[in-house]
Amino acid sequence: MEYKWTERDMEEHIDVNNLSVIKKQVRPIREQEDNESRRLWKEVTAGLKFNEIDKGDNAKQALEQKQRDEAKERKDRGHEWNTRLFTKLGEDSYVYKKPLRQRLNSQTSNT
Repeated sequence: MEYKWTERDMEEHIDVNNLSVIKKQVRPIREQEDNESRRLWKEVTAGLKFNEIDKGDNAKQALEQKQRDEAKERKDRGHEWNTRLFTKLGEDSYVYKKPLRQRLNSQTSNT
């Protein structure tokens, strides 16, 4: 895996075969908030999983249109989108609050 540290504009490489597998901890969809990714995309995922491509595509189009409509409504009302996991940098840039470096260092010190 290759990645680039934006603050240093430096590329680094990780051999993912040497990393331990960390099982995802995901709450059941029924316990997730309305805007959580797995809940939002569950119909798209089901369409792909069961080879119902049209169903998945229609669900994706509906979801994306809903998101566009909500963004337009926020803009029209002058409401800014507030995120929990990202910090806004500049006009159109966001940075993850728990950067990869921090997570990698945490994983290394826990092993």
